[in-house]
Amino acid sequence: MPSQFLTTILHNKIQQAYDNAEAVSKIPHSTVKGTFRESFLVPIIESLLPPHFGIGSGQIVDRWDTFSPQADIIIYDKRKIPPIIEQNGLGIYFIDSVHRAIEVKSNLDKLGMHQTLDLSWSLCPDNPNGLRIVKRGNLGNGHTNYPLVSCFAYKQSLKDLDKALSQWKTSKVIPNASFCLPDTGYFRYDREQKKYIARPTNGKVETTATYLSFYLTCIEEEAASRGDYSLLEWML
Repeated sequence: MPSQFLTTILHNKIQQAYDNAEAVSKIPHSTVKGTFRESFLVPIIESLLPPHFGIGSGQIVDRWDTFSPQADIIIYDKRKIPPIIEQNGLGIYFIDSVHRAIEVKSNLDKLGMHQTLDLSWSLCPDNPNGLRIVKRGNLGNGHTNYPLVSCFAYKQSLKDLDKALSQWKTSKVIPNASFCLPDTGYFRYDREQKKYIARPTNGKVETTATYLSFYLTCIEEEAASRGDYSLLEWML
């Protein structure tokens, strides 16, 4: 049985985020409204992470000066290489310290889905032109875990993820990007069935709690897969 105390507190925080998002829905400027809605999600994530993980927004870069697209929320390990530049939560983060990246959408459409897939593809180790972690990892043969990408959308106009996926032309390889669509479910791509599968939930608050639980789980184990901090690898 899950902890009823923790579940109740988390659900209350999520409900408050939805209430706040609804309160700013009448703001006409989409960028301002989107920034507020990102900020409603950040405190919830912070409360679920150990203090050595930081949260920012911006772009991710690797040793060879390859940059990712813009990411609304970036979760990084403060014990590794710190952001090269950061001001008011906006910065440039080294891929060697990044573990999660989240796109936040007020309303997910096909373009928004493709933006999420593009971000995920830029951080995918199967991408020959993508970002690379410079330090050998602690897994077999020096491998390490790369950042995971997801999209959280307050609402959605996109009705069919699989159809939108078929129209994504960037790559034939499907990156490991998941989607939290509170009104319909938490979707992850099933490579065997070659389609997105929704985890059944009961309402948008529970869907969001399920998404955060799955998306943030094992982040400590994934941090342990990374090699030790080494500024020398970047400077020489």
